[in-house]
Amino acid sequence: MDILYWSVNTSITMKIALFGGSFDPVGQHHLKIVKMLLKMDFFDQIVVVPCGPRPDKKSVNDINPVYRATMSDITFRGVSEKIKIDLYDLEKDHFSTTFELEQRYAKQGEVWHVVGFDLVEGGQRNASPIQKEWAHGRLLWEKSRFIVILRDGTSFSRNDLPPQCQTLGPEFVGASSVIRNLVFNHQSVENLVTHEVAKYIERYSLYRGQLPLQKTLLRIKDPRLLVAADEDNAIAMDIKAQLRPFCDAENPNLIVDIGGDGNKLHAIRKYWRLRLPFLGINAGHRGYLLNDVDAADLFPLRDALVIHYLPLLHIEIETVDGSWKTVFGFNEAWLERATGQSAWIELIRNNRDHIPKVVGDGLLISTAAGSTGYAKNIAGFSLPTHVRELLLVGMGIAEPSQWRNTIVSPHSVFEFKALDTAKRPVRAFVDGVPQGQVKYMRIRTSRIAAVELAFIKGYDIAEKHTSIQLPYFEPI
Repeated sequence: MDILYWSVNTSITMKIALFGGSFDPVGQHHLKIVKMLLKMDFFDQIVVVPCGPRPDKKSVNDINPVYRATMSDITFRGVSEKIKIDLYDLEKDHFSTTFELEQRYAKQGEVWHVVGFDLVEGGQRNASPIQKEWAHGRLLWEKSRFIVILRDGTSFSRNDLPPQCQTLGPEFVGASSVIRNLVFNHQSVENLVTHEVAKYIERYSLYRGQLPLQKTLLRIKDPRLLVAADEDNAIAMDIKAQLRPFCDAENPNLIVDIGGDGNKLHAIRKYWRLRLPFLGINAGHRGYLLNDVDAADLFPLRDALVIHYLPLLHIEIETVDGSWKTVFGFNEAWLERATGQSAWIELIRNNRDHIPKVVGDGLLISTAAGSTGYAKNIAGFSLPTHVRELLLVGMGIAEPSQWRNTIVSPHSVFEFKALDTAKRPVRAFVDGVPQGQVKYMRIRTSRIAAVELAFIKGYDIAEKHTSIQLPYFEPI
């Protein structure tokens, strides 16, 4: 067995607490444990790791992972700079064992695993769940370090504890299964989760035995704004000045982006991880994703906002020098030729079938929300925002001769491989932002990244989509 890393390097002084779990949903009991870890003043970083799909815990797969990712971010947002939320497993649809987490973080510092006492009980007989059931459990028991969370009123033998451990507790009693059952039966969970998580669960009807809502209402009685205005747009800056009485960038509950669609994309890239709704005010041209409204009439908010829940794209890119990067896109991602030579690109779908060589100017994947922009200019049509399908669009395709731009499943995974980066270099873009010359791009709908777009009452995004599709119509 190859051990790539083990956290025994005494030259590494950073101490890391790894707190893994399903967090389905995140409860006050989870938050209490993290606060107790912070109070120890022992760790430099506390990493919360929501797990991926688990064969032994089928309920983890009952809701889309983006909701667990969002609730994790909401719960721990602003608690401490020492807290990090690791969403790797949710994005990769993977379950990292504790041993794998040890290997991943041992490069960064001294790793401590946060576990409940039930997982170490029986340790003196080599009969604890860690020793018996975990991958490389006996090795972890002997080599790794543990923070063991005790339960109130539970007696234990110190002989059951691992060789390197500290105890902490008693644990704040709580269980995610109890929270789910209460929600399913339409009972309050305000005392078991944070207020923001309770409202989020209610807003999207999570854990109700039905598909979560993609369009809902949100009432904000006391708006605290984080304003992202286009600094090169005088109108946008004037609107920002009008909104100053409502601003609270330290503790916001609403992001207001002012400008055009390009400014909204910039705001989403910068702030999506705050997990707050984006309310756009159009100070630009088309403003498809923005509200055409006078700010003076909008605030204070008198009516509930209409919220559309929209996913982002997850894009993996390999550059020509062999380095890799991952970026998120709200509108689209594409490859295009970087010189006068046409691009030669292999197109692979779902790791199952492919077009060996696409010859043309480039290839593009667009979300429905982004399809009214660059994709529409190329394809000649766009998608309503409420659909989850993607657009696959070819730019100036010469081969195959029967190429057709098409709507594809939101579960599709596309790979673009440049076939001759020396003679026919290609460059990548995500939401119009250049990513340099590349040789590979992998695009799919993200499992962790989404945004809430807010619109004023009466705004009909479907009607605006129709007007964009039929611009030659004039009012009678």
